[in-house]
Amino acid sequence: MVQALVVISLEHRSKIIRKHIEERAETLSVYEVTKLAKRSAWCHRYGRGLDSFFKIMYPLIFVIFLIIYRFVIIEGDENKCIRDGYRHSEL
Repeated sequence: MVQALVVISLEHRSKIIRKHIEERAETLSVYEVTKLAKRSAWCHRYGRGLDSFFKIMYPLIFVIFLIIYRFVIIEGDENKCIRDGYRHSEL
């Protein structure tokens, strides 16, 4: 969810910068327009890059979790939870 919020905020920031450029194009210098356009493009590219990265990482992380769960939790020693020689039947 945090990743989605970051991507959405970057896209929103990019749109705000582009809108600012369109509204004040006459009053801004060429340098300022170029600087703002590059910043807008960076926000857009970075957001899309994060989105693409996590499209691959989320399933990969989930598969790693399933593997760990299968071999550590399910196949683990059941007696690890028993302390000091007490068994459930003795309680």
